[in-house]
Amino acid sequence: MTTLTALDLSRNYFSGKVPSLAIMSQLSYLSLAHNNFTNNIPASFANLTSLTYLDLNHNRFSGIVPSWFMNLTRLTHLDLSYNPWKGSVPTSLSQIENLEFLNLFHANLSGIVELDIFLSLKKLTTLKLSQNYFSVVENNITNITLPQFKYLALSGCKMTKFPHFLQFQDELEDLFLDDNRIQGLIPEYIWNRSKESMDSVWLGGNQLTGFEHNPVVLPWTRLRLLALWNNMMEGRQAGIYEYHNPAINWGLDTLSRLRYYNHKQRIEPKAYVAASGDRQSDFNMLDSTKGITRGPGPHPA
Repeated sequence: MTTLTALDLSRNYFSGKVPSLAIMSQLSYLSLAHNNFTNNIPASFANLTSLTYLDLNHNRFSGIVPSWFMNLTRLTHLDLSYNPWKGSVPTSLSQIENLEFLNLFHANLSGIVELDIFLSLKKLTTLKLSQNYFSVVENNITNITLPQFKYLALSGCKMTKFPHFLQFQDELEDLFLDDNRIQGLIPEYIWNRSKESMDSVWLGGNQLTGFEHNPVVLPWTRLRLLALWNNMMEGRQAGIYEYHNPAINWGLDTLSRLRYYNHKQRIEPKAYVAASGDRQSDFNMLDSTKGITRGPGPHPA
């Protein structure tokens, strides 16, 4: 057992405390996902310094997120989601310099979390902070090399404005900013980044009133889903409502779903999808006056 390098105990529904694994000092892969483990993670885990992959999602760990994670300097993948943790996000996570994937989704965490903790992790490409009890804030980011995210989930993080660092993101594939408290206009830089990679954009459930500059052509060539439901759009936002116009190249030939719901007025999104062929069967529409939903479109976990 002392030479074991990979241990996968996921989906066995084990319960109780996790036993010490200190003798398995060569472990590089450890998954305890989808069990019923409780209490704290054993402090002996701090000695598993060969770990590159650690998955603890869907358990019942209820202590604080331990600061000794910083000792696991080889970690590239850390998943702590779907656990009833206590307290806030430890700033010590910023010391795991090789981290590429971090999932804190639905982790019962609270307090105030500064995005700077994660922006110092240069290799980080996936960050999931959605559906917690904390408020995410951002200090002014200047003169530093930022990570280039592919998957960024900040849903329900009580944010009041668009994160400034999005201006410097060119490789995003999925962006989740829905169910926040973002007010006012959607800044132009949201539409002008990650042109070749963006797959889905979720901006619903905010207090957005329109666009800083209506986009004449949306530049995202791979976009499949744009969600703007439950906002406060005012006026006729041509960049959103006229996708059906064949005389204009909206750059949405790959768009399969657009979700729209407006508190202010009823807009009939008759044919937002240009040149999408049979993909129109996947189109999702929300009618604000009747409360009718047409088509699929669940929010991914």
